[in-house]
Amino acid sequence: VIGNLEARLALAQLELISASPEKAEAWLTDDPPALLSSIRVREDDDNESALLVDEAMVRQIYDVLFHALNQQGDVDGATQAIEDLAVLVGDSSEDLAAQRMSILKTAIENLKQSENIEETDFVAAKKMSNEITSDASTVPTSTILWLGESWAQVGERAENNEIAKESARMAAELYGDAILRDGFPRNSLQTAQLRRIELLRRSGEVMQSIKQIEDMLADEPNVFALQIAAAQSLEQVAVEYKRPSDLLAAIDGPSGFSPIWGWGKLVTTLHASLYSAGGTPRHAEQLALAQYHLFRCRYQLASQIKDPRERMQQLADVERALSKRIATMDKKNDWYRKYAALYDQISGRK
Repeated sequence: VIGNLEARLALAQLELISASPEKAEAWLTDDPPALLSSIRVREDDDNESALLVDEAMVRQIYDVLFHALNQQGDVDGATQAIEDLAVLVGDSSEDLAAQRMSILKTAIENLKQSENIEETDFVAAKKMSNEITSDASTVPTSTILWLGESWAQVGERAENNEIAKESARMAAELYGDAILRDGFPRNSLQTAQLRRIELLRRSGEVMQSIKQIEDMLADEPNVFALQIAAAQSLEQVAVEYKRPSDLLAAIDGPSGFSPIWGWGKLVTTLHASLYSAGGTPRHAEQLALAQYHLFRCRYQLASQIKDPRERMQQLADVERALSKRIATMDKKNDWYRKYAALYDQISGRK
């Protein structure tokens, strides 16, 4: 009988090595007899009819099964395999940590590579992620950041809006947890904060992202990347609620004592920086982005004017200014196509 068990295990191992995880699983689970249901480790096991085998072989069997299910992207099956092994041999939760992380990494990679993310696959991976981070103090900061960025990338690929928003929400939460840890590297702090702000916007938590930016800009108002993130958030609010007051806030900054500049001051300041002695290609890219958004906000604001004559006049002014800007641009530049598309939209609207 042991010989039959060893033979089935060897065949399962061969199938796994040959990149046939489904066949490997079948050698361990298909009747007759299903290998996994035919073995026990302890003599006092309730299933006295099962074959008594040593712990080393049981671990081999479940290791093959775990990898076979994991390679197939069966999150629930792989998780159940390690849970069943723990029951058989008495492993603790800490002993299972590496296998759990391996399952999650495979599940997330499958989501990132999927052309169309299935909700069931997303829910299974999310459940595993939540279980691993339920006690975040036991998870290294590097792992928390990896998880945050991985969920951010899943959200970027997801066509399903709810999955995209939920992925961004989880990613923002993980980035937030990592940032608050003692010893988080200061030289990476602003990058992580900017990523979290972007994720909050993508998850629909726009006002929360604006509040965080305002707190950061109160101490460092001249950080262009933060000012751009703030203006993008204000513009997102304006697009969502279609209120002229929100568009004005995106253009000129919020009223009162907010440290947020808005697209207008960003364009002016970036233009001065670009043509100063310290001007860089980064300034040129940021200026192109800021000008584009300023034109877009001005166009949207003009489109909301109720008086037909005034609306036509304001749209014509935006179109004329945009035309002049396009005339100075390199047609090979990626921004040229975006500006040209916006011009076509404005001129067609009139």
